Amino acid sequence: MARQGRGVYGGNIDSRTETVDATGVLKLANANFFFLISSTSAVNLRFVRSPSAENINGFSAGVQIQRLERWDYLFITAAVGTVLTFMYGYADVREDATLFNQQIAVIAGVTAVALNPSSALTDTVDTAQATGTETTIAANLARRRITIGVPPTAAANEPVRVSSAGGAGRGIVIQPGTNQEFQTTSALHVRNDNTLGTGLGTVWYAEEE
Repeated sequence: MARQGRGVYGGNIDSRTETVDATGVLKLANANFFFLISSTSAVNLRFVRSPSAENINGFSAGVQIQRLERWDYLFITAAVGTVLTFMYGYADVREDATLFNQQIAVIAGVTAVALNPSSALTDTVDTAQATGTETTIAANLARRRITIGVPPTAAANEPVRVSSAGGAGRGIVIQPGTNQEFQTTSALHVRNDNTLGTGLGTVWYAEEE
């Protein structure tokens, strides 16, 4: 049985659907838990616990109210004909809480996701990049992806850096024997920033799809 006053109530929550009548007001009896699942128009909530009241206005879904002390009445004001679906009653709660939950999307069934293969592959000749220089790969609106790598035979400590802006000290570092895929149509700059290696430069390659 629910107890009046501060403390824990026996859990008893119902799922309800109500339509606002010609008065524009839906009056609910005492409780300590309310969760508005959906509403066909915005509603104003007035929780009355004599001699005070608490107002929460302008919501159509997702508002959840739970209180240690039950309210005497809940008045829901909305346009005539508004249909509300909500959960209401008593819950075992340990603290007052006001939550605003928003549903982003409902996805039904199973969605298959596949990567579309490219219709052409462009191989580039290995590029010897001298220390302190860079090469620009032009933008390509038809590109799906591009892979840039440094062969394992490149000199030790001679990586390259790939960036969108170009210039020293920018972008992703690609070490000898590794590569990186970029899913972009924009221009890319491949630079040899190395100052610790042989100073003779390094080699990189690209595969564009």
